[in-house]
Amino acid sequence: MFYTIWTFYVLYRLFELAISRRNEGTHNYEEVGKWQRPLMMVLHISWFLFLVVEYEMKYHETSYVFVPNLENLFIVILLFFAAFLRYESMSRLGNLWSTKVFIIPEQLVVKEGAYKITNNPNYLGVVIEIFCLPYLFELNTVAIIFSILNILFLSLRIKLEREVLKIRSL
Repeated sequence: MFYTIWTFYVLYRLFELAISRRNEGTHNYEEVGKWQRPLMMVLHISWFLFLVVEYEMKYHETSYVFVPNLENLFIVILLFFAAFLRYESMSRLGNLWSTKVFIIPEQLVVKEGAYKITNNPNYLGVVIEIFCLPYLFELNTVAIIFSILNILFLSLRIKLEREVLKIRSL
């Protein structure tokens, strides 16, 4: 079960990268914060690798057995909610959605859908995934360490995006 779900998330991230690359080719906007992208890639690749490492260390002689209790049901619901937030973000932004940050002078700030609730639905979805996926398999070390690292990274990323919005609005 773990490797099936893990593979799904790896393929999903690769699919998102393909969408991002496709979308980046539809415009010629100035990218800012280029130094952040390698950090984000290292963070996410490391998360996937350490999921496997902790899983193998914990279950090397056995397999994880999913227990259908209220806690696990809640975690699964949160993971579906995270997927919804990420999909919603991508669909609302359309061909402007990217893993890069661009200065887009004529683009208005999106205030519809999940953006009514939060300025960053995609990031909220990622925060939920990075904690809940390992937690579902009782990989608590990965859940905690990578949640902290992700929040530190996102604090830099959101600050950059806010600065870009200020520049754009001048």
